[in-house]
Amino acid sequence: MGLPSSASSLPDDTKITIGDDGDFLFPVGTVLVKTFSLGSVRVETRLYMHVAKDVWRGVTYDWTSAHSDAFLVSGNRKTVTVGTQDWTFPSRDDCASCHTRAAGFSLGPQLRAMNFAITYPAPRRESKRAQEKLPFFPVLDDAEVAATRPRDLALTVKVQPDGSLTELGGVPNKARQSAPVLRRVRGYLVDASRIKAPIGELAFDWVRAQTSQTGRIDIESSDDLVNWQAAVRSAPLIDIAFGEQRLQQTTVTMPPTRARYLLLTWEKEPFELRSIQYASETSSTVAPPLERLVVSGRAGPQPNEFLFDIGASINATRLRLQLPELNTLAPTQLMVQSTEQRLRPGTRQTDTVQVWKTIQSATFYRIARDGVELNSPMVSVASAGPVREWLARIDWRAGGTGNQPPTLELEWQAPYIVFAARGQPPFTIGSGRQNAAAGALAIANILPGYQTGDEEKLPLAQLETASRESPSGSASGAPVTGSTSTTLSEPSSGLTAQHRKWILWSALGLGVLVLATMARSVMRTGEGERK
Repeated sequence: MGLPSSASSLPDDTKITIGDDGDFLFPVGTVLVKTFSLGSVRVETRLYMHVAKDVWRGVTYDWTSAHSDAFLVSGNRKTVTVGTQDWTFPSRDDCASCHTRAAGFSLGPQLRAMNFAITYPAPRRESKRAQEKLPFFPVLDDAEVAATRPRDLALTVKVQPDGSLTELGGVPNKARQSAPVLRRVRGYLVDASRIKAPIGELAFDWVRAQTSQTGRIDIESSDDLVNWQAAVRSAPLIDIAFGEQRLQQTTVTMPPTRARYLLLTWEKEPFELRSIQYASETSSTVAPPLERLVVSGRAGPQPNEFLFDIGASINATRLRLQLPELNTLAPTQLMVQSTEQRLRPGTRQTDTVQVWKTIQSATFYRIARDGVELNSPMVSVASAGPVREWLARIDWRAGGTGNQPPTLELEWQAPYIVFAARGQPPFTIGSGRQNAAAGALAIANILPGYQTGDEEKLPLAQLETASRESPSGSASGAPVTGSTSTTLSEPSSGLTAQHRKWILWSALGLGVLVLATMARSVMRTGEGERK
């Protein structure tokens, strides 16, 4: 599909007026211009000229490959090949078949297409993030008492007046043994007494083993070392090496927690910790809601490449590759299509080509360890912009993804559509043309004196599903495959503006017919009296 750009020219000292149906009424002498391009290749320019009252004429021009000149196309339809695509120039009759009196001659310029703005909801409050290392103490017990939980140990704790810990010791809740025994780490007691803000995340560093390590950790909180509350259950910690790839999950996110002490325990053998670093939020942030979509993949142009068609251009913020089989590691390049100029061999001319550009590289995984399934987190792709089609290029050296293609999970922030209502509801929103030119205004033009968040004070329109209109309805043009329409506010009477127009003209025609019949009857009566 060609991308159009539009312009218009009006005679001096004239202006555009607005009809009752919202159509623009252009003065005689107006020239509407639309240029179509494929990528950066300019192909066609169309002129539509208002030559007399209710009389318009359309012509089209074919651009040369150098983009320096354009030549008038004769009155007949013409088809050329641009790159790998056929392009048809319309005839003069083709112009008249669409730009009719009923359609208002000029297609597109309407007030209803120019009285809205698009904005995104913003977070209500900003948050400040603090990070600092926390002191911690290993909780030891007798190696032969495997069933003893760390919280059930008899702990010897020395506490400073401010609540901070200076020493920790512990033995099982049974008679102490007189002979020395082997001690082992059962968990860790973390001193968070000097942290005033709620803790929202812990980052761990531990002594790495030569083999891969996976584990699940429980975190409990307390203010008195007696009463404990669960903060996190069975959070994964991962360090897996696979060839030259290394997969790590070293942080645990937890609900904002205020507590003097934290107790860390593992479902199996604990890691040998080097450090624990906390992250806290000094103020809460109400994040805007995110939409979520899962799309099935299909085979791409090369082996171990998969294409994902979202169905619309979505400005995704995060995404994740969902792998079909357990124990799969997939080093992946996430790519989107982009255009670039390439020099023709042996010439100075350039061609515009479509290429796949890497937006993010990540290792996605779905693995099972000790009967527990671990899945990779979402990765950020906010820099990609609005994208409809994604390509995942997977490194085959990691073993591929199995017999089934993966799926793509996306999250994005839905925008607000702010519009100035004219007339009576219902109002209809239509969508479906992927490459339609943007028609939204700056929101400050819709809301004078606009400040961030003002749109949230406006009344919300109620959404109802509406049936598609046929080409003869009030919508201009036939519905596009995959298009949707949504009706806002109250139910309608079922009559479109075009229907009401036909009813009005029919009533006027019937009135003229009645008047003509009455006039003829009066004339016949007068002739009879003269005779």
